[in-house]
Order: sequence, then structure tokens, then C-alpha cells
Amino acid sequence: MEMSSNRKCQVYKCLATVGKWILFAMVAFVILFPVYWIFISSITAPGELFKTPIDYLPDHPTLDSYKFLIENVGLLAKVGNTVIIIGVTLFVGTIICVMGAYAFARFRSKGVNLAFGFIIATMLIPEVVTARPLYEFMQKVKLFDTYPGLIILYISAIVPFTVLILKNFVGEIPVSLEEAASIDGATFVQRLFLIVLPLMKPAIATVCIINFITCLNNFFTPLF
Repeated sequence: MEMSSNRKCQVYKCLATVGKWILFAMVAFVILFPVYWIFISSITAPGELFKTPIDYLPDHPTLDSYKFLIENVGLLAKVGNTVIIIGVTLFVGTIICVMGAYAFARFRSKGVNLAFGFIIATMLIPEVVTARPLYEFMQKVKLFDTYPGLIILYISAIVPFTVLILKNFVGEIPVSLEEAASIDGATFVQRLFLIVLPLMKPAIATVCIINFITCLNNFFTPLF
């Protein structure tokens, strides 16, 4: 009887594992098929794109669409602008937010709490409200239609959310770790870079991904 029940348990476990992987495969197919179809459509000749029956592999693949984008739309220049602006925004913004989150999490005073509340309150202001003042301000300081001007606006947009997430994460790191390092002779910089920052890697990676998507999808700010 025990052997029979053990075999049944093993069978159930195998069926559960198989069912789980089948479910994963179905979800992956639903998510990845549109991406596959977009790519296939981009390398299919215009005359073959709408023919029936549908070809899930093009008969005559071509890169003419990409060639047109590069030669007539300036795709490479636009991609380069995006890489420069978003890359600098993430690098500078992450450094500022990590320092700010650590300060807000470790130092307590009325002034610090007021500053943190002020930063978080800016998340409640719609972009359309600040568009006109920012436009005039950027013109007056000669930052209109420049890389630094857009980078500054992007950084100011991601700071509140990033500081909020990182502050909560730093608050979960025991202060005793830093106190123990301090007793062993570690300076403030060593405690920050050798203890706190390595523990913050998951949170930093998360906010970087979210901020990358946010900046990439931001159309309103670079438009005006």
C-alpha cells in the first residue's frame, strides 16, 4: 500500500510539473507571438504582406523597410539620441536617488522629513500643468532643444518615484550592519559602497528598468 501511494504521489508530481510547463509555454506563446509577427512583417515584402493564405515565414525576406528608415527617416540618429539621453538620465539620476534615499532613510529631522514630503508631493502635479512654465524657463536659460535640458527634465521626473522605492528598501537594511562595520574601522564611504550599495542591487536594478521604460515611453516632455 505504501509503495502504491508513493507511486501515485510521484505521478501527481510529474503531472503537476508537466502541466506547469505547458501553462508556461502557452503564456510565453501568447506574449512572444505578437513580437515574432511584428519582426516577420518588417522583413516581408509589401506585396506579400497581405496575401492569403498567411505565410508565417516570408518567401522573399528583405531589409528594405529598415533601409528606408535609416536613409529617409534618420533612424540611427534618433536611436543615438535616445541612447544618450536615457543613458545619462539613468546614470546621473540613479546616483542622485541612491544618495537621497540613503539620507532620507538614515537621518531623521523635521527638515529632512519636510524635504522628503516635498519631493513626493511633486508626483501629484500633472505634466501638463508645468509644461508652459518649464518651456519658458528652458528658453530663458538657453537649454531649450538641447541634450542637457531634456536630461534635466527626465531626471526631475524619475527622482520622486525612485527615491520613494529606494528609501523604503534602505529602511529594511539593518543599521547594525553599518554599526558593526564602523566598529571595525570602516569609514562612512566604505560603509555606503561596501555594505549598503551591494545590498541595494536588486532595488536599483528594478528602478532602472522601470525608469528606462518610463523615459522611453515619455512623449509629452520631448515634444514641447
